[in-house]
Amino acid sequence: MNSQHLYYLHQVIDLGSMAAAADRLGITQPTLSRIVKVIEENTGAPVLKRGRYGVTPTELGARLGHLGKEIAQQVIRADEAVAHWNMGLQGEIRLGVGPMLAISVMGEFLRQMFDQEWPYAIHVDAGYASRLVQALGKGHIDGAIIPTKLSGETEQFVQVPLFDDRLAIFSGPTHALANSPRALSPNDLQQEFWIETATTSGLFNNTPDLLDQLGISYQTPKLKFSGDFLMCAHVVSQTNSLCILPETLVSRAQISTPLHKIAIDFQLPRRDVAFWTTKDKIDRPEVQHLIERLLTYVNEQDLGSLQSTRV
Repeated sequence: MNSQHLYYLHQVIDLGSMAAAADRLGITQPTLSRIVKVIEENTGAPVLKRGRYGVTPTELGARLGHLGKEIAQQVIRADEAVAHWNMGLQGEIRLGVGPMLAISVMGEFLRQMFDQEWPYAIHVDAGYASRLVQALGKGHIDGAIIPTKLSGETEQFVQVPLFDDRLAIFSGPTHALANSPRALSPNDLQQEFWIETATTSGLFNNTPDLLDQLGISYQTPKLKFSGDFLMCAHVVSQTNSLCILPETLVSRAQISTPLHKIAIDFQLPRRDVAFWTTKDKIDRPEVQHLIERLLTYVNEQDLGSLQSTRV
């Protein structure tokens, strides 16, 4: 199978139009039609369905188009590699970052990297830990800054702890429990209205499981948030609700709506943060350079640098 033909097929599927794809690719529509016909002759089955509003892929066409998309991404990366070389950069590092880190400590870190003439291009992918670990395992990213604890298989990964953190309970400033004169027990939190956030899931139990372990009653939430901490913080601050979030990251987050940490007489699980990479990438110069910069930064920010460990 001709890889360039698969790339062309992806463009047709992406645009849903033979004419638009031919225009993007800089070839004539008859030429593109002949290429699609060659693909169908080689596979012995149609790859496109033609309709009134354009073309859509068959099941086989979708599979081949996905391979063409990967080829397209490789073409883009090749073009970027040439551009980086012309800019005097030594390469690129693809970094995954959790959403709360993205709005708390990572913005300033990346600004400093930019000001200090970092010798590598950086591609930042913000997302939740479970997805970033999958991307790391598949080689789609070179490293991820996420919580240290992870259930499941971890033999292929290397973990460099960065700083301590712990989950805490937060409310808005007007919540009845916000100004309690004493630390609250699990019994004091019975029947409270909780907003569930994905910040506690993936690497840890979700909010219902965590509260259940503490013996705290929990009703099915009317609100769940995943992917947008700022919206969650706004809703919690404006309603009579509670949520569980990582304490250090909340304290460093750039948020306009205040959250109040509830004083409790029990402990929630730790949520320490680490840099994750794979064993085959840990010794690469750009990864080692990034780890050095990260450890220096967390020390400068008084976040509490830790000794590196492997898991």
